[in-house]
Amino acid sequence: MIKSLLQKLFGSQEKQNAIKNDLKSPSNNLVSESTPLKKGEIQTILLPDFGGQKGLVLKKWHVQLGDIVKSNAIVCVIENKNITFELESFYHGKIIAMCPLHKELETGSEILQIEGI
Repeated sequence: MIKSLLQKLFGSQEKQNAIKNDLKSPSNNLVSESTPLKKGEIQTILLPDFGGQKGLVLKKWHVQLGDIVKSNAIVCVIENKNITFELESFYHGKIIAMCPLHKELETGSEILQIEGI
């Protein structure tokens, strides 16, 4: 069932694999394991490419400015008419900047910034 849903959303297996690889790419600031930040180091989390999905909107924040988050904590919900995606923090640190709610996003849009503590 999940495979058929992925095929409907993202097409061929090659395209699905390309999306998976893009999500793991350091250029998207997405990493497979949590990465410790040094005190004062700032990382920006950008919206990854979801295979050309259009109309993505930041619908809900699970954190507030100034919150301390741990790696793998869900920080926000991004969706459009086809998908809903919960974005996790890839770093442990303090939230220092956040994208406004209900903003329409494009691939590479800044979602949030985390500072190492």
